[in-house]
Amino acid sequence: MLNEHQEVEIGMEYQQDLRNLASNKNGPQVIYQKLLLEIERLASISNPKNEDDEIEAVRQQAFEVLSTIKNKIEENIISLEKNTDWNTFTIAFYGETGAGKSTLIETLRILMSEPSKVADRARFSSAQVQLKNLGAKLQKNRNTEQKILNELETLKENLQDLEKNWVEQARKQESLQERGIEKVTNGLKNWFLFLFNSIGELKESESLRPQVELQAEEVDRKSKEVEIKSNEKKEVQLTIASLESQKIEVVQVLDEKSDGKIIGDGRSDFTQVVGEYQFEVDDKKFAILDLPGILGNEKEVQTAIDEGVEKAHVVFYVSKQPNPPQKGDEKSLGAIEKISHELSKHSEIYFLYNKPVRNPNSLKEELISDEDQNALKGVDKELSDKFSDVYEGHKTISAYPAFVALGYFYGGKNLKSQKNFLEKFSDTPKLLELSQVSQFSKWLTTDLVDNVKDKIKKSNYKKVTILLTETNDEVHRIYKSYSDLSKKNLGQLKFATDQLDQIEQSFKQKIEDTFEKTKRNFEQNVRQKLYDDIEKGLDAKTLKQELQQTIKSETDDLKKSVEKQIDVNLKEFSKEIEDVVSKYNIYLQENYKKMSINFNKSISPISSIKEFEFLGVEKAFKDLLRNIGLAVGGIVLAFFKGGAELIVVVPAIIGALANIALPVIKLVGIFSPNHVKSLERKYVNANLSTTISVLDSKLKKEGYNIKNKIKETTKNIESELDKSIQAIDTTKESYKAASNHLIELRNQIENGEL
Repeated sequence: MLNEHQEVEIGMEYQQDLRNLASNKNGPQVIYQKLLLEIERLASISNPKNEDDEIEAVRQQAFEVLSTIKNKIEENIISLEKNTDWNTFTIAFYGETGAGKSTLIETLRILMSEPSKVADRARFSSAQVQLKNLGAKLQKNRNTEQKILNELETLKENLQDLEKNWVEQARKQESLQERGIEKVTNGLKNWFLFLFNSIGELKESESLRPQVELQAEEVDRKSKEVEIKSNEKKEVQLTIASLESQKIEVVQVLDEKSDGKIIGDGRSDFTQVVGEYQFEVDDKKFAILDLPGILGNEKEVQTAIDEGVEKAHVVFYVSKQPNPPQKGDEKSLGAIEKISHELSKHSEIYFLYNKPVRNPNSLKEELISDEDQNALKGVDKELSDKFSDVYEGHKTISAYPAFVALGYFYGGKNLKSQKNFLEKFSDTPKLLELSQVSQFSKWLTTDLVDNVKDKIKKSNYKKVTILLTETNDEVHRIYKSYSDLSKKNLGQLKFATDQLDQIEQSFKQKIEDTFEKTKRNFEQNVRQKLYDDIEKGLDAKTLKQELQQTIKSETDDLKKSVEKQIDVNLKEFSKEIEDVVSKYNIYLQENYKKMSINFNKSISPISSIKEFEFLGVEKAFKDLLRNIGLAVGGIVLAFFKGGAELIVVVPAIIGALANIALPVIKLVGIFSPNHVKSLERKYVNANLSTTISVLDSKLKKEGYNIKNKIKETTKNIESELDKSIQAIDTTKESYKAASNHLIELRNQIENGEL
């Protein structure tokens, strides 16, 4: 909460910051910093500090709500400054989930040679060549592998035969040798035969040895050949494995670089982040944004949607139906409610009907039927009514046929669809023409992307002015609520003050009636008492004493009677006043409650009316009711003091008057008793008349004092009641000043003065 000194400091800092900005121009985007400086003053432009604590409390509450609004608008301005692009003309494709936004954008990326798409497609083509080369190498190596396998099989068979023959001969040779040796050990004769090499088995065994050794060498040679061939097999298989691994990598590249990776696969909310793509066509630079859909679970992507819409200068609302965005119901918001707030900030909006065509037979010479055309007229009317001068009309395309005609695919349903469409439409340009994508692309890169500097400035300024307008609508709505409340309460205040005036007049009349009645009773009682005494033969001297005593006694009774009656009247006065004040308090509280309920029903993100419940009115009225009692008590005390003066003043005056009249009565003692009584009654009447005159003067004086006290009390109460109106007016004027400031800022931006 700012004090006066801090508010002055803010004003000085504001002026210095404006001077700094004026000397440091950085193009139109400096508007955000200027605007932030202006908005900084929003909360501090409320009415000057009020000496009355209650009204000052209300002013501070208005200041706090305006501070909340100020902080909110500052957040929005900072968000605009962060997300708004002043250099690149940006087009956003925005709309329903599954409307084909990404399909169209992918097609445009291909058609308009978006750099990252060009790189991806070049990588895809390169990978295709790689895959073809790898296929050839794989086939060659597989052929080599098969040849080696065949040769290896033959070698192994030959080796097996050689080994078999070799083993048979070796076993035969070994068997003959064993039998010959056995003969040598069986008798002397055989020993001599052995010496002369005449044992047949040994001779045959020796003859077989060269053959067995030769066969062993052949087996060894053949085994080496098998080993060599096996190594050749391993080498070619390793080569094949390497080529297969390379093929997997290339296939992965083909899959990754296939067109359409940004397109949804049927799952809800496939697009989770804003895709941004940069283009340059005929020296015109621009960007296209692919926004998440709005009819899925957009809570998860709302920030991305908001930032994307803030950044864009032109927005296409994409739909797969030639109908206006659907409306919501009591349970949920529809598309029209969701987009109205976002799109109303823009200066150029289009409706794009993306007709879903998946079957080649559904693509006709006339893409849009008469029925669709009529439906689109309804779209134009409704969106024109909704977005007034910023809605530019509708465009029609069918993105999918163009996409599959142009795309690079590695397998999958898109490749199958491509074959189907190209079988029916072998001429790709014709297919692009029928889908109207080529016409749309040409229009986008010529008419739409034209005079972009002015469009960027117009769009960005529009977002700021809309923000100021929305904030002002909120502030003005609060102002209007307080203004209406002020009018209602002002009428009730007039009614209450009229009642107070009536109560005051009634009390004054009661005071006059009380005094008049008491005075008559006083005169009647004194006269009747003395007349009775005169009839009893009271002498003149005693009469004077009795007159003084009776007047004193009756004066005391008068004082008590008047005090009692005035006390009754004051209590009635106090009760009536309290009733008026209480009813006025209840009326105000009900009005505040109604206003609070209306604010709580608001969908506004800015309002903080809950902080303003009753504005401390209830406490103020409790204090006022207590003050009424104190004021009335003061009136009673004042009268009691005046009543005591009656006892002192009146008898003194009566005594003086009596001393003047009594000598006359003493001189006429010779008169008859009846005549004397007559003279004594005249004496009583003369003194009583003087006494009544003095008493009347004194009562009038006290009555005048009481009436003035009552009038002062009533005026004070009316003044206190009026503070409730002053409090509302203080709040109202704070919001009015803030509203005027926001309007002034908006006008300055629209007129290029800020």
